[in-house]
Amino acid sequence: MELTADKKKLLLPSNKRQQLQHFKTSLANCQSWQMLLYHIEENHADLSVNWHFKNQSKLEVTLTGRKDHEHAFALKEPEAMDEEYDKFLANSKKKEANYKKKIKEKVAASSLRGNLLARAIAQLALRNETRITPNNCLKILRGLSYPDYDAINHSDYDRHFRFLPNQEILQVIEAMQKDGLIAAEERIYSDYHVYYHELVPTDLTEEFLNAEAAEGSDLALLKELNESADKTDLSAFNVVKLSQELLQYPALACVDQGYQAFIDQHDLAREYLKTRLQLTTSKFTKKYLRLLLEGDAEKSIPGQAVNA
Repeated sequence: MELTADKKKLLLPSNKRQQLQHFKTSLANCQSWQMLLYHIEENHADLSVNWHFKNQSKLEVTLTGRKDHEHAFALKEPEAMDEEYDKFLANSKKKEANYKKKIKEKVAASSLRGNLLARAIAQLALRNETRITPNNCLKILRGLSYPDYDAINHSDYDRHFRFLPNQEILQVIEAMQKDGLIAAEERIYSDYHVYYHELVPTDLTEEFLNAEAAEGSDLALLKELNESADKTDLSAFNVVKLSQELLQYPALACVDQGYQAFIDQHDLAREYLKTRLQLTTSKFTKKYLRLLLEGDAEKSIPGQAVNA
């Protein structure tokens, strides 16, 4: 290899020519590698990219993709690098698709889909980063005294469940944790050295809120009652069946009084509920039956009806 200086040709020694050629090759590769790294950062914001020099001639890159799918490799020639990156990206997308499928399957297996209490709890966990403990959750949903109420992000169902006992709300919270729809993380209040558990969302929470209501849930029953309200030819069996189911889902009456059209339309439903009121000994059931028969939920339950 020759260099020109003051119109004179200089012949480099063999070792210097090799060094210069190696430098030119490395420079070309570095430019190609840099373009690839820029491409990853600009077009795949969901991928985390880190790199460092292992020695003077070797650069190692670690890519972290969807759902922590990670791959570390030394940058090679641009063509080989492109191929390895494409393979990693394809695997990362495949892993994400499989994970999303598992989330849908887990949510579909939960019987709490369409449960209004569960929806309210999930919204509070999803919309708030702090302060949503199980006890605070039931205070918010029942409209009980809660000093930080104005400081939280509210659910669509705040203060609608005063009619329900505390234990029922706590049982739903426990069932949601068991299904993985929410989680409880340990926190410490350092000023008083107090530990408590805070409700937080999981990867299933948002999918749960968008999932189709399960058969026999609050929302599924509400849909069936609405569809049956104007059916004058509805059989006596179906009227009694829907009336029995309505007794099993008191959360529905807390949120949406759409059931009232069904009771008003079908005299048999009202007669069935009156009979149950005479026979039952449960104070809660008596109160709920009176609520259904009076048809004025707002007097007994604070909060306005919302669309579920």
